[in-house]
Amino acid sequence: MNKPVQAYGLKARKGGERVEGCGNLKGLVMERRPTVFLIAILAFVLLIPSPVQGLCINAEACGIILGVWASMLTVPICLVLFAFAIWPKTRPWLEFLAVLPGFMAIVTGYLMVFRVARFDLIWVPLIHAALMIAMIGVGRLKGKT
Repeated sequence: MNKPVQAYGLKARKGGERVEGCGNLKGLVMERRPTVFLIAILAFVLLIPSPVQGLCINAEACGIILGVWASMLTVPICLVLFAFAIWPKTRPWLEFLAVLPGFMAIVTGYLMVFRVARFDLIWVPLIHAALMIAMIGVGRLKGKT
């Protein structure tokens, strides 16, 4: 009764305490490229708003939902782009990449503030504008700061 199980290619340590890898699933366990998992996560994130489409009862509601969704997608991307600030040679790229939050400030400003006439949502485009200003400012830094 104390013998380790050898069926299905399972291997056991001495004493039969812990079962290690399965020979049949060896090629499937986290040996794929990370892009497969990144694409799966992005597809999951893109499909989250599907139930929210039921809230699109008119153009104003759809504008607010689209602006919030676009902000949820682009603000983390912009924060990740700040990794270019680590190396002095890549800091100038931030000035060019500041186009993304600048464009999103215009789009969210139109969709959520002017088109809908909801001036209480002005903070959403202001977040994008602040990210753009920060990216341009960090991109213009010189030296080893």
